[in-house]
Amino acid sequence: MALKLFSKAKNTEARAAVMAPTAQVDASASIGDIIKSSEPLLIKFFGRGVDGVSEVVTIKTALHAPAIWCAVNFPSRIMASLPIKAYKIAETGRKAITGDHVSLVLNEATNDETNVFKTLYGFWINYFSAGRGLAFVDKNDRGEVTNLWPLEPSKTTVQRRTGKPNTIIRAI
Repeated sequence: MALKLFSKAKNTEARAAVMAPTAQVDASASIGDIIKSSEPLLIKFFGRGVDGVSEVVTIKTALHAPAIWCAVNFPSRIMASLPIKAYKIAETGRKAITGDHVSLVLNEATNDETNVFKTLYGFWINYFSAGRGLAFVDKNDRGEVTNLWPLEPSKTTVQRRTGKPNTIIRAI
């Protein structure tokens, strides 16, 4: 049979089925059991041990893989280096705010301990790896934003009590 890649003619070649159409598949059998029974070395090739998973993959261990680290690190660095504009809603639409506490905190000093890039970089690393980036907004008595503190998503629980969100941070 000649190989015709872009032919409009339908392929009429008959091939043997991998599995008989009437064969029963046990729904309770895991793929590991099926592969183990057919070829024990194949399961090891795909990173599973004889008794199941040989290593637990967490965010920390996944970030040790160069491809995962680059996929998280590159967009995090780009997003952290971009300037952030704060807007105020006016009657004519939105207007950019300059010189306000919010724009100063977002672009010049997020808090007393770290610079803006480090805070936003940590936020975006958590966003791209854990699925969410969190920051605690610190306000003074007048309600003005004074600091942003990065939070670790795995150690933070947000609960809503009496209509206001409460943030509970678990210590190590």
